[in-house]
Amino acid sequence: MRQVRQYRATILAGVVVALVLVATFALVGRAMMTNATGALTVRVHDGDGNTYVYSLGQDGDHVIASSLGTNTISIKGGSVRMSDADCPNQSCMQQQPISQPGPQIICLPHRLWVEVTSTGDDNTSSLDEDLVEWSVSGETRNSGNAGDTNDILDDLDTIAR
Repeated sequence: MRQVRQYRATILAGVVVALVLVATFALVGRAMMTNATGALTVRVHDGDGNTYVYSLGQDGDHVIASSLGTNTISIKGGSVRMSDADCPNQSCMQQQPISQPGPQIICLPHRLWVEVTSTGDDNTSSLDEDLVEWSVSGETRNSGNAGDTNDILDDLDTIAR
């Protein structure tokens, strides 16, 4: 009977240690996904060279007006999307919402792009051409395609600078 109790105690201790390890890995993994404060910001760069910064944690609509046109971004539930634009092709409104650093929402006619950054990240951002997708006669293309896309990429590089 004594051995059965020791066996149960060993199993219970193993389960507790396993739960503590899983919880630790989950917390460390979550902390690595965000910065030390855990706050993310939305940066909007317009064609006039202005940068607007908003908290990703505060829901709301923001109108960005430049000499090239007007765009409206919507922040809701920890993600940002383009909700309105007066550009001719409206492709910026068809792009997926973003919630983490990396992807960008781009409005080429207005030379405007939206990105998510960590709070306190003061690096001057530029347009990430590797993440750009656009439609040409119904086909989705990205910067990995060769041929006639080189001219478009040169234009993107000019816009981003």
